[in-house]
Amino acid sequence: MMPLKGAENLYNQIQIDDMDRKSPTEFANFINTAFLDPMKIYQPLASLPPYDPNDSVPQLDELDVYKVLASLNPRKASGPDGVSNWVFNEYAEILAQPVFDS
Repeated sequence: MMPLKGAENLYNQIQIDDMDRKSPTEFANFINTAFLDPMKIYQPLASLPPYDPNDSVPQLDELDVYKVLASLNPRKASGPDGVSNWVFNEYAEILAQPVFDS
């Protein structure tokens, strides 16, 4: 399997002390640790905000969904669903109802 274009230069772009003496496993563990370090300071909420049954839930209609879909910037990256924004933007009139129903 060929590495992705530019992947062979990855080692040249990352600054890690004694990297040339690290095994691939040690290198991977180093990177994983770097990504997990911020979680060490994570503190869950002590309590949830109070629930007020009199609070109103905002109501949307199909026109609101259409306006949002039609206003999406088609040049921005797609969301986690992988659907490009240009699809939502271009077909907002058709997609507003199914998106609203889901």
